[in-house]
Amino acid sequence: GKVWGRIHGDGPVHSALREATSDLHACLDAQLGGGFSLRGDYARYLRGMHAFLGTARDARPARRDWADAHAHLAADLDAMALTALRARPVARVDDEAAGIGWDYVVDGASLGARMLLRDAGALGIDAAHGGAFLAHHAAAGSQWPRRLAGWAAHPRRDEAGFVERACAAAREAFAHAVDAMAAAGALRA
Repeated sequence: GKVWGRIHGDGPVHSALREATSDLHACLDAQLGGGFSLRGDYARYLRGMHAFLGTARDARPARRDWADAHAHLAADLDAMALTALRARPVARVDDEAAGIGWDYVVDGASLGARMLLRDAGALGIDAAHGGAFLAHHAAAGSQWPRRLAGWAAHPRRDEAGFVERACAAAREAFAHAVDAMAAAGALRA
């Protein structure tokens, strides 16, 4: 509603992104099962996120924080003696609107990382023992309100095709996330 939008910086770009990806987001959330109850669930999640974030890093190389997050995932894979999956090829995103779409998916995942960090902790996983990525990504969630405010005030938000390109890119990013999680066996039937 209107109060939620004022508090969280909701605007036409964020609203359109949320609406355009709601089916993919709900599907991914449902198939991941809402968290980890077993170390094997967490291992599959790590492998899938490593592959997805590798793809995202390749799509948006200017996002150094994504390269850092990918390095945390690599360290977590090593700490848990897991093999990495290959990142899927992706075209480099040079369009500002498309960049916002990818940002929406990757940065938005930091909000869920807070819950997943708690689940991982219950399995004995922490930042020093296979949970560096989740600790890093959950902390990055504090930047989400700033990101939303930036999109709400974006000077090109009303430009013809801008929001549509952002939404198409967000759907592409979600599709890459689903593919990576499926390749890792992290999706439940």
